[in-house]
Amino acid sequence: MKFKFLKLASAAIILSVCSLANAGIIYSSSAVSSDLRNISSTGTEVFLGDDQVSSDIAIGFDFNFYDILQNSINASSNGFIYLGGSASSSGCCSGGTIPSNDSVNGIVAGFWNDLNGGNLYYQTMGVAGSQEFVFGFYNAPHFGSGGSNTFEIILHEMSNNIEIQFGAVMGDGSYSTVGIENYDGSEGHQHFRSNNSAEILALSNTAVLYTASSTSVPEPTTLAIFALGLIGLASRRFKKQS
Repeated sequence: MKFKFLKLASAAIILSVCSLANAGIIYSSSAVSSDLRNISSTGTEVFLGDDQVSSDIAIGFDFNFYDILQNSINASSNGFIYLGGSASSSGCCSGGTIPSNDSVNGIVAGFWNDLNGGNLYYQTMGVAGSQEFVFGFYNAPHFGSGGSNTFEIILHEMSNNIEIQFGAVMGDGSYSTVGIENYDGSEGHQHFRSNNSAEILALSNTAVLYTASSTSVPEPTTLAIFALGLIGLASRRFKKQS
């Protein structure tokens, strides 16, 4: 009876430690100081019209997003970037809900709305090991109603943190969404979603930081070997007592 219990316990321990080891990067969000990088005079310009998605744009370093390393992004003229996602949809015609398994997954939404181009630039800045990749939307108008929206999506090397900086933004009656979402739409963090003009205007000159953290547990094999060792010791004790 004791050995039967021991076998069941061993299986449970191995399954639990392997599950723990497979838990990867998790994100938390916090407000940070306004610090628009403004690369409009130093960055490389990207030309996108209404409802268009760019070709691959090199980040300049490896970036871990939801446990998958990426070295390039694709930008949508509608205010977000794909990080290894399908990059097949421009996300028209208003900001969607995050998370949601739809045609827009694996994204960082800076200010997802029905935008119409604008002045788009990207630049990798800083010293190797602590670089920033900045993708900026400057004076991007709403399709059909004009206006002007300025914001930046910033990827941080090594820490894998994600920062979104806002200049002046405004609403047009449709939904605007800010957040991050994984590759199948099963997980994400929605910082903001509203179609209320006053609430959207209040985003101006604010910033949010998504901090990436790891569960920092040993690899599954190491945990399993450790668990089996403990089970072996327990087994010898049972034998002595029987």
